[in-house]
Amino acid sequence: MLLCSRCLGLYLFIILGFIISIIFKIGNNLNKNYLLGISVLLVAPLFIDSATQLLKLRESNNILRFITGSLAGIICGIDLHYLIIN
Repeated sequence: MLLCSRCLGLYLFIILGFIISIIFKIGNNLNKNYLLGISVLLVAPLFIDSATQLLKLRESNNILRFITGSLAGIICGIDLHYLIIN
């Protein structure tokens, strides 16, 4: 596999989040502060998983990496759409 599981989830779900945001016009209906709060909540698991693995506190697995990448990716796609339309 050319990409790690986290990167694969991130890239796939950025595209998916962007498409979903366009179809359902999610970016049009969100308040900037609300979107920032959701973004922090969905990116936090990726940060925690990466940081604890980097500090060798525990070993992550591919399923967890994919899930954390997917959560961050979906909100990044929505954020990207929000930035483009505003």
